[in-house]
Amino acid sequence: MNNCLFAFPDRVLPNSYVAPVLTGGSWLTALPLANLQDSSDTRLSTLARSTNVQPASTLIDIDLGTLRDLRVMAILRHNLSLTATIRFQFWTDTARTQLAYDTGTLLVWLPFYPAGSLPWGHPSLWDGKILQEDRDGYQFDFIRALPNQVVVRSVRVEISDTGNSDGYVELARCILAPAWQPPVNFIYGNTVGWESDATISKSLGGRRFINEQAKRRTAACTIEHLDPGIAMSSVMEMQRRLGMSGELIYVHDPTVTSQAEWQRSFLCNLEELSPIENPYFNANTAGFKLLEVL
Repeated sequence: MNNCLFAFPDRVLPNSYVAPVLTGGSWLTALPLANLQDSSDTRLSTLARSTNVQPASTLIDIDLGTLRDLRVMAILRHNLSLTATIRFQFWTDTARTQLAYDTGTLLVWLPFYPAGSLPWGHPSLWDGKILQEDRDGYQFDFIRALPNQVVVRSVRVEISDTGNSDGYVELARCILAPAWQPPVNFIYGNTVGWESDATISKSLGGRRFINEQAKRRTAACTIEHLDPGIAMSSVMEMQRRLGMSGELIYVHDPTVTSQAEWQRSFLCNLEELSPIENPYFNANTAGFKLLEVL
């Protein structure tokens, strides 16, 4: 297991200093690539949709506007099929002549079921991938991390999903972000789970009526023995910049190879701004409580 990652900000989103430009592919006029840069509160509901599933139509070229440090890549709220692949290429120049890193072809969907956990004859026995019917109603986002941070100007995202039965590729966000990786990992006792806003009422006869609401993932962890300088420049600064409304991608373990394990990595907010503690001489402790963004 490798140390966790806290990835922010999204370098694809424009700000008052830099305005990244997205081009390439063939995307619907009503649902263009510009929708990936929506900065409203409903940004995960604003989609970009390709005109067809040909690889030439589903690529994205991103000019970040200036050199940027990047570590984490994410495609959120996508409709990519179980056979889809994706590739990220990073260049230090806008002409795309100086290649900094190439991920090669990556599977969007990794095996979900552990080896030996399925009965003989199960449809997923050989590839281990989650069934389409089990996937329905639950969004598995594509999130991956580079081995190390890269500093680049241009990025190409090549999506290949010619077998998509929808006849198009659709996504809400394409996130490229730097990441802070603590020098020591969280201690034992970290948690991951679900939070539900469902309301429950009972009739006079005792029957329960449940108003089911969307469920969101939660995670909590504690990192000890942080150098005070790192605690201030990384954790304290993260809290200042994000508050409780800013977004980050939490990556539980950047080296996992299972789709089920990737459930522990997601787009989230800081649920609370936990004080940084000083329990030992010249060492700080930082706690994190994270709540998924829907």
